[in-house]
Amino acid sequence: ANYIVERFPALPSDYQDEFLQIAPGDQQVEYLVGGELIELFNLSPQSYLAFSVPSSTPVIWLCRSGEKTLHPLLPNLDTLYIEPDRKQFQVIWRLRVPFNKNVHEIEEVIVGKKSKAWTIARQKNKRYYPSLSDIPKKRHRL
Repeated sequence: ANYIVERFPALPSDYQDEFLQIAPGDQQVEYLVGGELIELFNLSPQSYLAFSVPSSTPVIWLCRSGEKTLHPLLPNLDTLYIEPDRKQFQVIWRLRVPFNKNVHEIEEVIVGKKSKAWTIARQKNKRYYPSLSDIPKKRHRL
């Protein structure tokens, strides 16, 4: 089967989530929920570091082409990347959204709170630009 012709941009039919997994088996969990206490021993010059995983989950709003309704979706917190020598960590929330084959059927994605101005523009079937710098510049020929 030709992946580019038959499936692209969707994931291959034999794709497995483990492909992205780099942590050893004893450091893997199904999903984090937030609030977990993480303790690190002897992984930094301080010898001991501890922190809690953030407990707030971002809401992701999705709008498909031809629809006026946004659908709220809650992603899974599936990755915790720890850099103990820098005293930093990153969390990654992941969400799967099925589409038929055409990625263009997903018209808009908003992460976090929708602004009132965005909602009004959407109701009036207008485009929303958060600032003047976001308005596309038209090219004019003299």
